[in-house]
Amino acid sequence: MSRICIFSILLSCILAVSCGDGGLGPSPSDSMVGWAVGRVHGGPGLILHTTDGGNNWNRQESPAIPDMELGAVFAVDSLCAWVVGGPDEGYAIVLRTIDGGSTWTRVGSSGAIPNTSLNGIFAFSEESAWVVGDDNTILYTNDGGSNWDSRSNATYDEYGYDDVYALNPGYLWVVGGKQTSGAYGIILHTMDGGIQWESQGNAVLLDSFPLINVSAVDADTAWTVGHGHTVAKTTDGGQNWELCVPDSLPRISHADDANGVVALPSGWTLVAMDYGKAYISEDGGASWIKQDIPTAELLLGCCSLNHTYSWIAAESMNATGGCIVATSNGGSSWTTQYSSDNQTLCDVSFVDAQH
Repeated sequence: MSRICIFSILLSCILAVSCGDGGLGPSPSDSMVGWAVGRVHGGPGLILHTTDGGNNWNRQESPAIPDMELGAVFAVDSLCAWVVGGPDEGYAIVLRTIDGGSTWTRVGSSGAIPNTSLNGIFAFSEESAWVVGDDNTILYTNDGGSNWDSRSNATYDEYGYDDVYALNPGYLWVVGGKQTSGAYGIILHTMDGGIQWESQGNAVLLDSFPLINVSAVDADTAWTVGHGHTVAKTTDGGQNWELCVPDSLPRISHADDANGVVALPSGWTLVAMDYGKAYISEDGGASWIKQDIPTAELLLGCCSLNHTYSWIAAESMNATGGCIVATSNGGSSWTTQYSSDNQTLCDVSFVDAQH
């Protein structure tokens, strides 16, 4: 082989490495598909879609979208996504697309889905998904939402749930809080698809602090966040939960809420809170770096593709506006990708991202 050919090959390899992101994920020029959901103020539910990492967001419309806020979204792949919301015509909203959002279809029926609000979703495919909501609602489908099996336990009828995270269809965590008397959080864990549920956590973590979001790394490591700046993690499958509240923020029941958490296997963790507060830990919560977020809004749902790319959906304090903020450099800087004075935004999800 000639020296010129060898040099050309070496140069190509060098350029390929220097133009990449160190193996942390796609560059901004690659297609990154995501959805965000919320509501048009005084109008219907809102679904936004991007195919370029959020540089451009476009509204998707459908007769299936109800006149109510859509609370959670899960992007399975570039064609399939699931969305949940409150009750309409006698049962809660579950929407699904399998064509990239060109069409959205409401799935399920009043016979299987209760007349309550659904708040969280985790999907594996266009067929398999878990949803959770108020009034002890935990449902699973493995046929695209045509049929839903209730996996709740009557022991927890006093509780409602805000989020679910599943490592596989049988191994998952569900978090929420008591809906009757008193404010009390709950963590439920199952290893058999909801046949049996284990209640986790202790009074220090749960008493007066309902939980809002959960993210798991593996069967041992999971994070949850909630009311009063609550941030906690487990490294033993939930047998013990350790508080990891950033910046010694006061953990009192009427303090601001932590609304979203994303955890990666390396220990890198993102937490989103009320009033524009967000934190990143690079060491599993031992220390935190406060983020410079270009908004003072309520930071809600969040997701991270890797250590580099993250997105947060935000809602204004008076619930009449919202935005999506994003970082493409691991939190060194954040930019507003999308903003509207008459659209609230509750959640965001990208394909292959952690939630």
